[in-house]
Amino acid sequence: MNHIPQHNVNQRLTKKKPYVKKYGVFSGFTAWIVDGAYIRENIDEEFTNFGQHYEFRFIPKREFWIDKEYAPGEEKYFIDHLLVEYRLMEQGIPYRIAHKRAVRIGRKERMKSRRAKTLA
Repeated sequence: MNHIPQHNVNQRLTKKKPYVKKYGVFSGFTAWIVDGAYIRENIDEEFTNFGQHYEFRFIPKREFWIDKEYAPGEEKYFIDHLLVEYRLMEQGIPYRIAHKRAVRIGRKERMKSRRAKTLA
């Protein structure tokens, strides 16, 4: 009888997942901190700081992925960007246009934040 130890079977059946930790839930979307290096090496080399399903089909719908190597304090801007981009693309707006709108809104939010800090 050829017996394979259970831990070897489990290793072959499970592949490392990119999830590091749950960041939170925002407007019905779950944001995850993920291992970006793993994603770039094993799933898609084009993955950058963050992403959503309509840009990267391997990301489940209603999830946002943020690379664990992100700059602290950027999470809010990434999530705002992803919310805009996802909702536009969900309506059929092409990525190029949705991305430009999300970047534009992100710039406005950053400017508001800078102004608020200087007034404080």
